[in-house]
Amino acid sequence: MTLALRAGALAALFAAGVAAQDVLSGNRGTARDADAAADDRIGALHLLVMAGGLDPATGVAALAAADERVALAAAALVRHRVALDDAWFSALDANAPAARRLLDELAIAPRPSADAWLARWAARPERSPDDRCRALAGRSGDWSAADRDTFLAALLADPAGDGVAAARRVLPARLADGLVGRLHQELVAGRLPLDEALRVFDRLSPQGVRALLGLALQLPEPACATLLRHVHDQRPELVVERVATAVDDAANPVDVRWLRYAAPLLATPARIGRVVALLGDAAARDEAFAALLAARVVAPAVLAFAAPADDAEAARVRIARLLDRAIDAVPAATLRDWLARGDGVGETVALFLPRRRVLDPELARDLFVRLQQAGTVDGRFCRPAALAVVGGGDEGVVRALWPLVRTTAEDAPFVEALVGRRPAAPFARLLLRSDAEQAVVGLTPAERDERRWRALHGAAALGDVAAVPQLVAVARSLPADIVRRCAALPGPLPAGQAHALLDAVGVPRYAPAGDEGVWGTVGAPEAPAADLGSALELLAWAARGGDDATVAARLLAFWRDPSPTEALRDLQPEVAPAVLRGPFGAPLRDELRARLAAGPLDAAAEALAFAVVESLAEPLDAAALALCAEIVFAMPRADRAGEAARAARWPDGRGGFALVGAVAQRLRGAAPDAVAAAFGAAVQAACADPAGAAATAARARALLVATGRAPAVRAALLPAIAPWLRTIAVDQGVWPLLVAAWARTTAALDRGDPGGARFDLGLALRLLHEPIGDPDLRRDLLGERDPGADVDPHAALACLPHRVAYMDARAADDAAAMALARASWREFAGRDAATIAALPDPIPETRR
Repeated sequence: MTLALRAGALAALFAAGVAAQDVLSGNRGTARDADAAADDRIGALHLLVMAGGLDPATGVAALAAADERVALAAAALVRHRVALDDAWFSALDANAPAARRLLDELAIAPRPSADAWLARWAARPERSPDDRCRALAGRSGDWSAADRDTFLAALLADPAGDGVAAARRVLPARLADGLVGRLHQELVAGRLPLDEALRVFDRLSPQGVRALLGLALQLPEPACATLLRHVHDQRPELVVERVATAVDDAANPVDVRWLRYAAPLLATPARIGRVVALLGDAAARDEAFAALLAARVVAPAVLAFAAPADDAEAARVRIARLLDRAIDAVPAATLRDWLARGDGVGETVALFLPRRRVLDPELARDLFVRLQQAGTVDGRFCRPAALAVVGGGDEGVVRALWPLVRTTAEDAPFVEALVGRRPAAPFARLLLRSDAEQAVVGLTPAERDERRWRALHGAAALGDVAAVPQLVAVARSLPADIVRRCAALPGPLPAGQAHALLDAVGVPRYAPAGDEGVWGTVGAPEAPAADLGSALELLAWAARGGDDATVAARLLAFWRDPSPTEALRDLQPEVAPAVLRGPFGAPLRDELRARLAAGPLDAAAEALAFAVVESLAEPLDAAALALCAEIVFAMPRADRAGEAARAARWPDGRGGFALVGAVAQRLRGAAPDAVAAAFGAAVQAACADPAGAAATAARARALLVATGRAPAVRAALLPAIAPWLRTIAVDQGVWPLLVAAWARTTAALDRGDPGGARFDLGLALRLLHEPIGDPDLRRDLLGERDPGADVDPHAALACLPHRVAYMDARAADDAAAMALARASWREFAGRDAATIAALPDPIPETRR
């Protein structure tokens, strides 16, 4: 069949698809029938393009299709694969919906050959302002002043229009700068929503931002505040630059609105003095005070402003704000004066005193005298005052106060203050040891026990080694929060104490039975802890002794125990991290490999897999990467039913594949070449296994999405897993095959092999328009398109055939063909900066 006849047959097939779609729409056919008809039309379009027979009439009809999938595929095909000429432009001019669909695509990825047509479209006054903006956005060249006026008119007429949004994303900074004055006028007049103006201002150059800041103060509130905050969030250095000018201008008053951003500048006496002077200005004093607090400036004038003698309410509020920001900078004498006030200020000051790192001796003594007079450490004033003394006072005043602390039923905050603030103070340890040995009158037995345990833990945290065995002895009775703190105590846990804790949990003592490594219990273990939360905390505490071989062996035997009691079954998975850290880490990783190959993972084995992934040391070496790859590829081969069920429930891979996500998380920091080598070897093994196709497309998508945040790793990973993708594509749809083709093509180009790139090129290009299911999939596979940031993976993919053609021409030393391929490369590159940067230098005229 000749090319012309083939193209005619394909056009007829496409027309039949149109008719079928119309019939289905008219008869309200099922969604499945409609999708099938759309797939037929898209397939026919693709074949027409491949045969070079997509004529303007057929293409425009597809662009104007009512089915959005067909129209979007047609727009991608025309933009990425078709040479545009006057016949196309004439047909588009006659069909506004079709033209609008292509304009939306060109707005993301322009084609230089369409620039003249787009200029004509944008210049026609009969077109809607929004459509004219679409045309502006699709041009590859620079904008003119007339283009700027067109955009401004559209912005004012329909600021939320799609065309306006497309043009705004690519508005040149030079022209955005020229709009500052006019947009400012529109904002002042209330004719333009502020949020729409802010989106335009995001395109400004630094010079434009400076001009905008010069006009910002003329806007009414709250528009001015919103604008300044927005600009500060985007370009803080430019706002600070403008604020510096205002603060340093001694000839003119500082506008109060600049003070909100002045804190970073208050580092010189002159600037501090200018802002401090504003505390006397009723209109500016609140903002000046806030700026000084943000800069932690505690000058005498600031202290005086914070505590007006004639306004107790203002004093309480200001002092609280001051102490919250700079409690350590306030002089002790000032704090003592404020504490002496009788209008509630003293109570406010006391609330912040526990946060002061060092309590001056005179201030500590004043507080101690007040507490002695009150006879209690409880109450709104006394409790924070006592906490301040315990945490920051010297040894003498703390010892003097401690008998009073013993009278409170709620001693936990005082123990925490003593432990947290005095890690190297021997007297603190002695006080807590004394507390543990003395019974407090008036408490119930349970309250006395808890107080004793808390004191023992505090003493242990301060280095009292004798306190730890006492805590271990009563471990089963300790509350979970105290056990949790015990598990965080520094230093290793002796083996005997670790075994005692395992006894408290109820973990059996095991001994080898026979020569096959089977473990049996020795004696009857204690009854397990009744509360699962407490048992987990006890287990975490015991695991700190896992460096000892006997403790590690017991933990390992418990993890392997096939028939633990019901109360202990939930604890088994929690043992894996501790064993992995000990001497049996390597055997346990080998055991994971065996379980991966044996069949579905139970809860313990799955927990082990997560623990293994988490325990791998950075940077991941070859063995660790091989294990990661094995986890990804071995699971589905041994659990085909489970893999199928997960894929059916989570076809997009965003759930159900948490272990794949955990592996991908660890891969992000690995060397890309090492990742490719490890996964390439695992893929070979998977493809050689008859069960290798059990892995699903959902698993592949989960891996690709999870590694998307590390572009270099993902780029290295794609060619390595391409054979696997081709294998699973046999039964699970076309997109894995297309991704594999894309990966192989780009890898061939990277190694300078145009023949290898050409082999899969046709399949790779189908990623741009193939009906591959859900709208998020193409983005997950190729990446986000961001024309404003000059990133467009779709345009980069569309350039692949022209890059191959350039390499072929260079190999043949054909200057004319090289120039043509280079021109096509630039024609289809859109705005993708990386693709444009890779363009070879133009061929000199003398070689053509």
